[in-house]
Formats: sequence, structure tokens, C-alpha cells
Amino acid sequence: MITSNANPLLVEKVVRGNLKGLLYFRDNRIGTSKILSRVLHVNEQNAVRFYDAIRASATEDGTANEEEQKGSILYLLDRAGLKKMPPLDTVYDFSFARKALKELKNQGWKP
Repeated sequence: MITSNANPLLVEKVVRGNLKGLLYFRDNRIGTSKILSRVLHVNEQNAVRFYDAIRASATEDGTANEEEQKGSILYLLDRAGLKKMPPLDTVYDFSFARKALKELKNQGWKP
């Protein structure tokens, strides 16, 4: 597991790269469908249908809102047989994603 304390520069780079991929995915239906077709070994028509089915589930900025965070934790707590909800900020740190998004916007980066 990589933590933000381990190597913050590496975490920033990984998050920025993932965020660029997410933004490309969200904003480029045709390009993403072509990639999905190639990677999943399906024809482009099926890749477009797959893209359309999953597009709504992609976050806008690489973060999860409080409700989504709690839902994920509750699922894990249930699986582990635990009851106590930890503070969300001890589990999630979206500061790197927020910083990367701000930097990309300031740079005028477009997918």
C-alpha cells in the first residue's frame, strides 16, 4: 500500500496520471470506446454500449462524496464483522486529487 507519507512526489504523479485518464474517459466517448474495443477484444459497437453503461459511474474529479465514502466503509465493515465507523478523513485523503485537478485546470490541460 502506498501512503502519502511514503513518497508524496510519487503519489502526486500517480494521482495526476490517473486523473488525466479519468478526465479523458469522461470527455472522449469515441476515443475511449476505441481503447475499450482493443483492450476488451470486442467490436466498437459493443465497446460504445459498454462505455455508455459505465460512464455515469465515473466521478467528475476523482473523488468520492461523503455518502459514497460511508457506503464503501460500511460495506467493508460488514464484510469484516465490525460495527464502528472510523472518521472518514482517516480512511480517505483526496487532497492529492484536488491539487492535481486544480493544477490541470490552471495549466489549461484538456483530455
